[in-house]
Amino acid sequence: MKLNFRATGKRIAEATKSQLSKLATNKFMRYAAHIRKVRIDVDEQACQRHGVLTICKVEVLLPGLPSVSVRAKGKNMMQVIKRALRDSELLLARQFNRAA
Repeated sequence: MKLNFRATGKRIAEATKSQLSKLATNKFMRYAAHIRKVRIDVDEQACQRHGVLTICKVEVLLPGLPSVSVRAKGKNMMQVIKRALRDSELLLARQFNRAA
């Protein structure tokens, strides 16, 4: 399983990147043999009501099955990434239950 992480507008420390790698590996450990690549994109978007929102998009590429793509919004970067990873894990579980 290959992990690509991209954040625009912020510099991410190496410790944070390794923490994200561990988090993604733990979330997808059950399906690691079936996952080709996990792509995590974090962007910031201005919003009139809430100020600046952080948006995280997680895309899981699966060989032979449709890829899973999830978006999450929030104020804190780690909170948004955890939410998106949790939602993508739930979608993966549904997809593999349907395929079986």
